[in-house]
Amino acid sequence: MNVLIVDDNELAARALARIIEREGHTVAVTREPTQALRLVRRLDIDLVITDERMPGMAGSEILATLARLRPQCFRALTTGLTNATLLVALINESRVEYVLEKPFDIERVRALLRLAHNEKRCQARRRTTTYANAWSKLERDEAGAIVIAADARAEA
Repeated sequence: MNVLIVDDNELAARALARIIEREGHTVAVTREPTQALRLVRRLDIDLVITDERMPGMAGSEILATLARLRPQCFRALTTGLTNATLLVALINESRVEYVLEKPFDIERVRALLRLAHNEKRCQARRRTTTYANAWSKLERDEAGAIVIAADARAEA
């Protein structure tokens, strides 16, 4: 899996990168939120992990933008925040899929990687199944036009 870490704290970012690389994943690290968005547009990123509190742009803002740009990319937020109300608001507003608390717990990082990997596999399976099902239900009418089979309309 290709992972992008966004954190203005270089030590925290490198520590997290080492854990993820040891699990066999490719990691890119940036300290700049705007560079992170450029990288997401340019590279095939499967998982973005960003810190919430950064100068210039909050991690939740990055993830909200990412949800629009690349909805298939798994989004995780790292934070030292303990206010549950604030965390729920951040999760809902930015469509965060996982919160990783600081300091990092290796088992929680592994759980995040498994979850992101499983989501990627499920997305690929859904795309394949959707296309296969759609094509299997196509028929041609007398004029040769492609129409959806009657049983497919009944399923919808």
